[in-house]
Amino acid sequence: MKKLLLTIALAVLVLAGATSQASAQTAPAKAQAPAGVQAVDLGLPSGIRWASCNIGATAPEGYGNYYAWGETTTKTDYSWATYKHANGDYNKLTKYCSYNGNNGFADNKTTLDPADDAAHVNWGGDWRMPTRAEVDELLNNCTWTWTTQNGVNGYQVASKTNGNSIFLPAAGCRDADLNNAGSIGYYWSASLNDYYPGNTWCINFGSDYHDRGYNSRYFGFSVRPVREATAAPANVQATQGDTTGVTVTWDAVPDAVGYEITAESWDVAINRTVRTLTANETHLRDTIPVRPALGRYTVKAVFADGSKSKASESAIGYAVLETMRLRGISNRWPWNGKVDIDVEYKTVRPRFQELFGLPNLPYHDNVTLTARTADGKLLPMRTLEKEPAVDKNYTVNRKVVQNGTAIFSGSGWLRIVWDADTDTLGINAPGTTITLTASDDYAHITDSATVDVNTTKPEFIFLTEKDTVVSFPWAARWADEASRSLNMQDGTDIQIRVITRYGTDTTLVFDEKQLSDEGGICRWKTNDAFGVIPVVVLDSNRATAEKTVYKSKFFRYITKNPVTVELHSAGNALNIWWTGSGDCTYYQVIRREVNRDGTRGNWGNMAPVSTYSGSHPDAGRGKYMDIDIKGKTYEYAVLPIYYDPDTHNAITAPLTDSTFWGAGRVPMGITLDAQSVEQSSIALTWTDITDAYSYDIYRDNGDGQYQKITNVPYTATTFTDTRVEPGRRYTYKAVAFNYKGDTLETSDPATSYAQLDALYLYNLQPRFPWNGLVDIFVGYRSAREVQTDGTPHFQVVATSGNDTLAVKTLTLASARTLDPNDFTLPADGTPQRLVWDARTDLGATNYPKGLVLTVSCARVEPYQEATTTKAFEGGYANGGFVPLDLRRTPEVQLGIPTTVFADLGWFEGTSRLEVFVNGTSVFSATDENNDSFALDKEQLNIWGTNTLKLKSDNGIEQTAQIKYPDFVFTATQGNRDSIIVEWNTLQDIQAYSIRRRAANTADAFVEVALVSDTTRWADTSEETFIGEFEYTIMPLLAHSEEAGPQPAAVIGYRAQDIARPVTITPTEHGTVTADKPTARYGETVTLTITPAEGYAFDQLTVLDGETDIPVFTPAEGTYTFTMPAADVVVSATFKAINYTVTTASVENGTLSADKQTAHYGDIVTLTITPATGYELDQLQVLDGETDIPVSTTAEGTCTFIMPAANVTVSATFKAINYTVTTASAEHGTLTADKQTAHYGDLVTLTITPATGYELDQLSVMNNETAIDVTTTAEGTYTFTMPAADVVVSVTFKAINYTVTTASVENGTLTADKQTAHYGDIVTLTITPATGYELDQLQVKNNETAIDVTTPVEGTYTFTMPAADVVVSATFKAINYTITTASVENGTLTADKQTAHYGDIVTLIVTPAIGYEFDQLIVMDGEMAVDVVKIAEGTYTFTMPANNVAVSATFRALDYSITISRIAGSGSVRADKPMAHYGETIMLTVTPAEGYELGELHVIEGDMEVSVSHIEDDDYTFAMPAGSVVISAIFKVKTGVEDTPVTDIIPRKVLRAGQVLILRGGKTYTLTGDEVQMEF
Repeated sequence: MKKLLLTIALAVLVLAGATSQASAQTAPAKAQAPAGVQAVDLGLPSGIRWASCNIGATAPEGYGNYYAWGETTTKTDYSWATYKHANGDYNKLTKYCSYNGNNGFADNKTTLDPADDAAHVNWGGDWRMPTRAEVDELLNNCTWTWTTQNGVNGYQVASKTNGNSIFLPAAGCRDADLNNAGSIGYYWSASLNDYYPGNTWCINFGSDYHDRGYNSRYFGFSVRPVREATAAPANVQATQGDTTGVTVTWDAVPDAVGYEITAESWDVAINRTVRTLTANETHLRDTIPVRPALGRYTVKAVFADGSKSKASESAIGYAVLETMRLRGISNRWPWNGKVDIDVEYKTVRPRFQELFGLPNLPYHDNVTLTARTADGKLLPMRTLEKEPAVDKNYTVNRKVVQNGTAIFSGSGWLRIVWDADTDTLGINAPGTTITLTASDDYAHITDSATVDVNTTKPEFIFLTEKDTVVSFPWAARWADEASRSLNMQDGTDIQIRVITRYGTDTTLVFDEKQLSDEGGICRWKTNDAFGVIPVVVLDSNRATAEKTVYKSKFFRYITKNPVTVELHSAGNALNIWWTGSGDCTYYQVIRREVNRDGTRGNWGNMAPVSTYSGSHPDAGRGKYMDIDIKGKTYEYAVLPIYYDPDTHNAITAPLTDSTFWGAGRVPMGITLDAQSVEQSSIALTWTDITDAYSYDIYRDNGDGQYQKITNVPYTATTFTDTRVEPGRRYTYKAVAFNYKGDTLETSDPATSYAQLDALYLYNLQPRFPWNGLVDIFVGYRSAREVQTDGTPHFQVVATSGNDTLAVKTLTLASARTLDPNDFTLPADGTPQRLVWDARTDLGATNYPKGLVLTVSCARVEPYQEATTTKAFEGGYANGGFVPLDLRRTPEVQLGIPTTVFADLGWFEGTSRLEVFVNGTSVFSATDENNDSFALDKEQLNIWGTNTLKLKSDNGIEQTAQIKYPDFVFTATQGNRDSIIVEWNTLQDIQAYSIRRRAANTADAFVEVALVSDTTRWADTSEETFIGEFEYTIMPLLAHSEEAGPQPAAVIGYRAQDIARPVTITPTEHGTVTADKPTARYGETVTLTITPAEGYAFDQLTVLDGETDIPVFTPAEGTYTFTMPAADVVVSATFKAINYTVTTASVENGTLSADKQTAHYGDIVTLTITPATGYELDQLQVLDGETDIPVSTTAEGTCTFIMPAANVTVSATFKAINYTVTTASAEHGTLTADKQTAHYGDLVTLTITPATGYELDQLSVMNNETAIDVTTTAEGTYTFTMPAADVVVSVTFKAINYTVTTASVENGTLTADKQTAHYGDIVTLTITPATGYELDQLQVKNNETAIDVTTPVEGTYTFTMPAADVVVSATFKAINYTITTASVENGTLTADKQTAHYGDIVTLIVTPAIGYEFDQLIVMDGEMAVDVVKIAEGTYTFTMPANNVAVSATFRALDYSITISRIAGSGSVRADKPMAHYGETIMLTVTPAEGYELGELHVIEGDMEVSVSHIEDDDYTFAMPAGSVVISAIFKVKTGVEDTPVTDIIPRKVLRAGQVLILRGGKTYTLTGDEVQMEF
């Protein structure tokens, strides 16, 4: 190209002087960058942003326009002749010349003015062309890669710092033609070559080069605009000390749509993390993890086009300046009350200087410790020591510290020892809260933890059977605690011994040598150890030879000794049983009383008791009998008794909440009594049970079922039952309960009653109106015992006033005849229906004031007099007032409803009754309790006699009659003066309402008169002159209540020559009127007929019944007829007129009417159909010159009401403007070249996806209809406008980039997604195989590494770039250490010091002489590793995925000492039966009287063991590595005789297991429970 440009330059020289002819230029576009153009931040030092596309293009690969340097419009010919700033020659420059040269002109302008800057003029705003320096910056700070993008060659220019890039297409250049497009690119700068002013600096590139060059100004080159980074946000601040996060704030930047925040953070170890955050407002909440860290924040503004401002000044902030954690608090219990407090302190106070050049923050000078018990008491903490970690010289540098002083000097661990023994005295405070607080102007930190503080130093520490493992704390630092600087170079030896079985068995449970800074917990498995157990710790400092001894004494016993409490067979004592356990045979029995309310008395000692032993059938069990405790509840427990081997005192185990106890009681018995009180209640009394809390009273009502009726507290021993019925026996029992509701005792039953007899008259019911029967419902219940109390007989008596009426005919409902004066009733209280035939006994009589029926006891059989002592106690039952109408046709009493009875019980097998009045059903009953109803005037619908019928569902019927009082009235006919109405008088009537209406009509009756003191009334009103009338009379009760139904009417009138009515029948579409409403026979009647608008008269008819009357027409619209001697009816009809509808011819649409003719008032429907793309402009309906209103009923349909005239319809149409609506889109832009269009117009759409996105779907919709779209060029589409509004929408989809995870060995690598979009967070889960750890993790886009962050252990994340990525990982095996502990009494070696997971490790274990291998332990932390024995002394294990510690123990062999072959008289005793190798054995040799030792031998196998004579009878020897046999020979002293044994122990009672030693030397071992011996 350089050669081509030279040729063009020579051509220019040849053409010098030629006339310049400018070609037509294109008008400048609006000064605005196209939608979607971004200002790309390439991380350049100047902060300048480069546009994402050329001027004139909308996509990065678009060539765009070509401009001569300093020109702002395009043209077809680019040459000196057409160049704007020269007069046809490069030597005739008119602007931008740095020296005079040949052209004689210089303005010294070397940079384009904004008006000549094509970028600024075309895109506006702060867009401009780049300077020479900015071109160099782009060349030097970016990676240039020749590539093809969407089929276009060019350079991908990528930032070396932030990964952003732009694409510069090889657009070539223009002179008269387009040259080198697709192979070479030229891009103007804004800077003049001041040495050759006819040339300008530019970017030149081809596929194999890219650099800065210069070319003649007239060429048409591409322009890639740039813009300044906007000024950085100001006043950036970050909070410090808000532990929930850091809040960053800054001042708003105009036009910014968001902000990008770079957050750098450093932790305590100065590990740096960089994150990029976004915000839409001028603040950001950074909720970083709560750990000590410093943060530095810078802010950039982000604009709508994607460009960003410069970075702001940084702000320093932090959420957590430091943390302090109490990582462990432990006490030294049971050895002493000291408390070890381990503190972890992390801070970034000393990091300000090295990270930011700021002064470091000072450490706290006031750190306080507090101890507060669980109940809130504050404990003193004065005696404190600070112990930093042991240094390389193995020295504990203890330092006394004061509470409230500085203790921190940097991040790390330290220990504070609180001597609670010194500061507190005898306190036991479990759950004490230790709080460490440090506070100053920069931070406030505190942490708390709980620990059990115990400085009581009890004689015993009690353990129970649940304590199967006892933990003893230990630490090497505890040795020689008196020194402040403890040299531990030589280490500390620690041994812990446990002494069991009454001091006879010592177990070494911990033995470690040469410890430095170690500490921990020794766990002793208690197994079957019970009783008093001393524990001793020996802490020996090898450097100082100091020994520290800690001693504590434990008491372990079994709490849950099951106790069984049984009632003694005699019923007056309790046997308490238990089974011995825990190596204990002696127990203390204790008891306590359980009070009524559940409270307990104090425990008291009853007796110490041994368990049975030997051959006793209850061997191993204990028994205690408790007597004289009747009526009380006791709880019993047994406590083990052991002997202290140190003091030889008997120690009783304490009582605890978990101690098992049993409970029992001896019953005392309840006596219950029941008595009647005043024949209304029953009083109960009972004896009190001394340990009862409450009593339940139960009652049997005679059905054999007891029901609880009350509960009373123990304070009451009486209860009165008032809810009793007379004539019933009740049986009671009382039940005593303890406070828990458990039954203690139940009384024997007690029976009583309140009243002996009860007689009830439930109801009296006359069977009105059906017959003269009366139902008497009576019931009798008795508590009598027939054999002793007799049987009552009853009688029925009826009275009316002072008269006693005869009751003769009495039956049961079952039809059994009774003697009304002497009958019996069932005594169970069942209601009985007695039926009295009152009509037979009293006749068809009415008793309006009623009767009184009484049922009473006549006598008690076998007693003849009712007044006997066994007489009926219930008296009589009074039935009260009973109205009784025994007439066969009862009469209704006006104003009072009549009660009618209908009882299902009257007819056997009936389930439904129905009552009819005059054939109409008025009442039905299916419920035996619904036995009556009220019959009123609404049901009695006629005056006179009404017929009633009772009908059952099984076919039984009864009839009866009820009548109204007779009421008759009349009306006169033909009396010309008046119409006279007369009637008869009725009782209880207040007034009479006379009512009238025209005869033979359905009109309502109207009251015309209201009279009360007469039975005659004359109607003289004028309206009765002519016509017939109907009259009725309604008798009125009080308050104007009608007495009954409306009586039938009578007709009356004044004369026969009456005027007859002329009736006009209503008609439609016109009117008919008569000149008179009535007329007499022979009169002329004139009719006037008027049609309605749009109608004409059709027909007229005048009828006398069925006869047509002749009609005459004297004039238009007037008609006459002669009145006949009868009523007439006049009717007329009208017909509608037909009018025409004319539709005019129309263009651009159609017009039609649904009818060509119509009647006045018809609805005419017009159908208007515009041609496609047109709409109705005007519609007109004319009646001559008059507009007729038109209504729109639906789209394209209109209506009008037809006038009474012909009409003409016309219409015009106009083209429609349809809207083009572009929906807003995410991840790209969408524009249309027009907002409205006519049907058939071509609409062009421009679509630009955002970075990382591609077009997904484009739709042009007319409502639900899709419009076809044509692709005209990349990013440009067209469609033809339909006859409707359209909505254009576009969606972009993120490009799916693949995430490929390479296969890995010795672990797994997974990604949470296989494809991802640009900017997505991809999470990687990395799981090393057992025994492996991550070595390297890489995420690459081709050769570019992607940053990976570690949010969680084993989890990593990265942000997806706009490209496919490959993820790979490698793992490496972990080296685990094998630590072999130093051992005593043998050796332990491993064949390797480190191993990988799964390796086989071999251990060699060799015991020392006199010892044997005991135990081999390989520990992975707290977990034991399985060990396999390969051969004697050789073991292997498989290396776990952890460091291991190997330890071994050896135990001394026990060798037996046997004494045998004693010759002569004497004895040899060894001080122990077994011994270890090397132990000194003491022998006591005792010759009998008159004897002396002759020989003493100790033999181990075939070897004689050396024996030393110490003094007198004592000898010693060193135990060899084998069992020994001891023999001795005694010889008689010279001159001594045998001495008889005479001195013996006197008579004494001995127990089993005791040894009786006679002073003569003989011994007897006693067996059995008890032996009495005499010697």
